[in-house]
Amino acid sequence: MKNSELAFVIREFVRVDRKPSSLNNLSQTIEDKLPENIKTYLNNLQVLEVDEYFNTFDDNFDGDQQIYLLKHEDGRKFFVDTQGYTYARYIGELI
Repeated sequence: MKNSELAFVIREFVRVDRKPSSLNNLSQTIEDKLPENIKTYLNNLQVLEVDEYFNTFDDNFDGDQQIYLLKHEDGRKFFVDTQGYTYARYIGELI
């Protein structure tokens, strides 16, 4: 499955916000309640570790990769879909 197709499938289940300005106050999805195939997809994504200075609009991503899992230094996890851009176009927090 191509990244664009996989992103579409995951976004059917994971609540996301479009073009958020920070990692605070994002839509949340309870990871344990996701279907097993979606959890498997999420667990196989490339992981980027970020800190409190992470900026969602900086060129932090390879647009060709398109989907990522972010792990914040405070333990929070986020699904990111860049839609082919180099910034985080859609982000949702996994709790």
